[in-house]
Amino acid sequence: LKDNDLAWAQVIAHAQGRQTQLRIGYLGLSAARFLTPVLGRFQEAYPDIKLWLFDQTPKEQLGALRSGNLDLALIGQEGALLGDEFYRQKIAKIGVCAVLPSNHALAERKSLSLSELEGEGFITPSEVAVPGRKKWITGLCREAGFRPRWIAETEAVAETFARITGERGVSLLPDYLEKSPPPGIAFVTLSDRFAKWDFTVLRQRGRLSHACRDLIRWISEAATRV
Repeated sequence: LKDNDLAWAQVIAHAQGRQTQLRIGYLGLSAARFLTPVLGRFQEAYPDIKLWLFDQTPKEQLGALRSGNLDLALIGQEGALLGDEFYRQKIAKIGVCAVLPSNHALAERKSLSLSELEGEGFITPSEVAVPGRKKWITGLCREAGFRPRWIAETEAVAETFARITGERGVSLLPDYLEKSPPPGIAFVTLSDRFAKWDFTVLRQRGRLSHACRDLIRWISEAATRV
């Protein structure tokens, strides 16, 4: 089909209630754990639907949802801050890791309690880069009995890692990142039962297609098997 024919076919499909594409934003390595395992199943069930996958930061995902350029966003704690702006569904509660310089005294531990990080200098993404991340870390630290001492805010994960190694700071991240630590960084699992990160699907409000409903259900099922 020529471009104008394809566009017209999509208009007709939309008018008939059929979906021709599904645009999904996701957080980096979370795709390997939650999204990739179900893509083959989706394509078999819905061969006529084109999947578009976008590796995006939370800020980019929220912007794309608001502009209508995403159908689904696979996101974290940020989804809880949006009120009724989008429909949201919690997919899984994920463990949390302390992120430390690899030469930190606690870096060789298999696990640690968050309270052991009291007095450390915490580094967090800015509110613009990752809405709600600082509030989430603050809440976990308060649950552990202390208030975090902030030493820096960053605009990207790579910058967070650089500041951790350069300034001997610490941070908290969901444990799906722990299998691929960058040089100079150690991930240590938090043993506290309250230390969890909500993995969430956001979507536009309104009628949900069968394809979208099935994909969300399959992602949820995949998450429970991890």
